[in-house]
Amino acid sequence: MAWYTEGAKTNPANGEVLADSGPLTEGAVTLNSVPVPVVIISSTVNAMVVLQLRNPANDSTVASQGFAVGAHSPFVMPSFGSISLQSGQRLRLVLVGGVTGAMQGSLFL
Repeated sequence: MAWYTEGAKTNPANGEVLADSGPLTEGAVTLNSVPVPVVIISSTVNAMVVLQLRNPANDSTVASQGFAVGAHSPFVMPSFGSISLQSGQRLRLVLVGGVTGAMQGSLFL
């Protein structure tokens, strides 16, 4: 299982990437059966974070799911199955709206 995070962020801005898997290829994962990632987000303030599936060029979001994260209440989403990806697609956690506080997001694949 690989761990992806951009580390702890202080006062992150709108659109700040909290975690990015990088391009996923057949060598790194089995593309027709990629586990839905375990998502962990911690924050000192209330925030909204989006899990994005990005296209291989990383210039468009193919699908997304938002998560509300409470202050001092870590958000944990366990893996619950698998998805199929095209070679080069990636998964990212992105902050929606800037915050004054500290945050960290992680993806485990």
